[in-house]
Amino acid sequence: MSGLIHHSDHGSNYLSVQYTDRVIELATLQWVSWWSTQRLHSELSYRTPVEIETEFNQTTKTL
Repeated sequence: MSGLIHHSDHGSNYLSVQYTDRVIELATLQWVSWWSTQRLHSELSYRTPVEIETEFNQTTKTL
């Protein structure tokens, strides 16, 4: 057939954008988790933000 155009990507461009967005989202969540639960902060006496928050919450509950 003359003039027939066949596209076989089945929306792969759309899916690749969704996939890329999801990968970026997961990477960001992993970084935030690491930052809050594992990274030792010198300004927090080399403790994690989660440790500080837990200590704060325990202290304020007993007041």
